[in-house]
Parts: sequence; structure tokens; C-alpha cells
Amino acid sequence: MSGVSRYWTRFVIWIGRDPTPLRRVQEYLDWSRGRPLHIYILRRFDLRWRTLCMRLLQSSSLPRPRVDLVGRAKRLETLCLDSVVDDLVGSTETAPSLAGRFDTPALKNLSMCGVHFHESYVKLYPALAMPPQLAFLTITNYNSHNTAFPLIDLLACLLTCRSLCGLELNNLHLDCSYTGPSIRPMHPPYWHVNVDFVDIGGDVVAEYRRLLRHPFPEFTSYTRCLTPTPPGTAHPPTYRTKLEDIKTATLAETTPDPMAGPQDEAAPIWLCPNLQTLKIAGCTQFRSADLRAMLEARRAMHEATGFVEFGDPQFVVSSVRTLFVDDCCELASEDKEWLHANVPNVGWDDWMGGYEADL
Repeated sequence: MSGVSRYWTRFVIWIGRDPTPLRRVQEYLDWSRGRPLHIYILRRFDLRWRTLCMRLLQSSSLPRPRVDLVGRAKRLETLCLDSVVDDLVGSTETAPSLAGRFDTPALKNLSMCGVHFHESYVKLYPALAMPPQLAFLTITNYNSHNTAFPLIDLLACLLTCRSLCGLELNNLHLDCSYTGPSIRPMHPPYWHVNVDFVDIGGDVVAEYRRLLRHPFPEFTSYTRCLTPTPPGTAHPPTYRTKLEDIKTATLAETTPDPMAGPQDEAAPIWLCPNLQTLKIAGCTQFRSADLRAMLEARRAMHEATGFVEFGDPQFVVSSVRTLFVDDCCELASEDKEWLHANVPNVGWDDWMGGYEADL
């Protein structure tokens, strides 16, 4: 298999002490047979690593922090343990029987499969602390063939990461049965972490929102996520939201009654109530009339409450002030007229309009 480069795409050439022989470099280039390679040229001068990245065929072949990776890596800043095929099944032990210390005081970027992260970090919390400088964390592929572990346990250990600013949860099978109160970080600053949800169920997203009732993150994204019922519970408050490959209707699935007051039991749950700017690209599953109906209902409610801003006790929902639509559907003439008269700034494919456009 060493002679077939499709089984290996990365080639490390060592220089300095004990360098890679030039003959071996020539052999690997010959074996690649024109296939592209990732070539890393590193100098071997000590054992203090800043970056350790592994991408193997099967996740079961990856080393486990605190089990296979032990000791002190005081200069390690990036650790990526990735695979092409996820074949891991988590153990039923409460904690790994061979757990040891893996001290990474400078670790900022960590990317791991869900089973190993659960085994190496979640199960061992609070006996062993999370990396103190961790800033970006990606957890992938904890599939349904594994017993779901509680979302509350995952968040409990993450809330101790005082430097965390970016989190990606990708295809995780989590238990949302906890019904207790929301949780708080142990120390300020509070939870401002930007979150990417990828292939995550709506129940997990909704429970994430319920458990973390803290100041809004700057950015939250959703890719191939499902929307729970009621739909308004799907999205935690955030200043900027991105939705991509969402198969369920999320922005215009209801036509709210603009006369329903904020205390009306039948009043709808407004999605992203303080939405100011909306950008839609490459979505062909709606008509311009559908989008206009949603925007018109929001504006009618905003007008009914005196156009008060977010933070006012009477605030219910805001009007959209900026709209961009690209490569989606045809803009009907009557919808174009309404948008031009009621939305300050509009861009729809090649047309630019809105009542502030003429100012």
C-alpha cells in the first residue's frame, strides 16, 4: 500500500538532525504517480511540538488524549485528530481505566471525533480540567450507534474554558432529557462563544439555547439542521445568523397575525425577533410573495407597537431594514413595489431599491 499514493496524501520531509534521505524523497515522489501530495518540511531539533495533526482512514486508529497521548506538551497549540471513516464505538465505562495526564497549557485549537472527546474530556471532568487556553473546538461524529451522552455534561466542562470563542458541533447524537435549570459559567467573561451547528437535531439546538441563557454570541450558523416544534425555539439569540442547506421551512413557514398582541396566547413565536439584515442566496424553495408576506407581517407588528426598538418593554419584533436576495426566484412586480416602499434597502439579483435608495 505504501506504493499507492491514494492511501497516503501527506509526506513529511525532515531536515536538520537525522534528515530524510534524498533517495526516500525521490521514491515517494515517484510513487505518487502524479497525484497531488501535501508535503511538510520540518526541522527536527527537539520534541516540543506546536502542531500535531493526524488524519487517518479509520477513527479507531487515532490516538486518545490522556490514554495514548500522555505527559506534558507545553508548547502544543494545535491538535487535530481526524479520520475519513468513523468506526468508533464508545465504551460503557464511567471513565477510561488507563486515564493519565496530558498537560497542554498552550493548546488553543482542538479538533476531535466525538467518541474520543467524550472519553478523554467529558468523562474525566471535573477530575481533570479542560485545556486552560482553549479558543477553538470542533467535535465531530458521535453517531446514533453510540449511546447518547447528556448535552448538559458536555456544556458543563466547556463552560470552564474561559478563552473559548469558537465551537463547532458536527453530527453529534446527544441526550437532551435533562429538565433541570439553566447553567452558568463558573467565571466571567460569560458565554459569548460563536457556534456552528452542523447536522444537529433541532432538539439539541433548542436545549442548547435553554441551558445557556447568557449574553448573545456574535455569530451562530446552522448547516443541515432540523427545526423543532415550535419552530421559534430552534435558534438561540445571536447578532448574526447563517442558515445553509436547511430542508425545513424556517423563515416563512407561518403567516403571523400582526394584530396578535405580545401577551396573546395564540401569538406566534417570531423567528429572530430583532432581525435587521436578511441575506438569501441560492434558495429556490420560496416565491417572492412568500418572503413579502413574512416581511409585511413583521412590519405590521412593529408598527402596531409604535416601531419601538429591541430592549423596550413593548418590543415584540422588528422590521427588516436591509434585504439581499441572489439567485433564488423571480421578483414579482407587485412584491417589488411593496419592497421599494417599505424596506429601506433592497438588492434582488441585479435590482437595487428601497425607500432609502433614492436619498
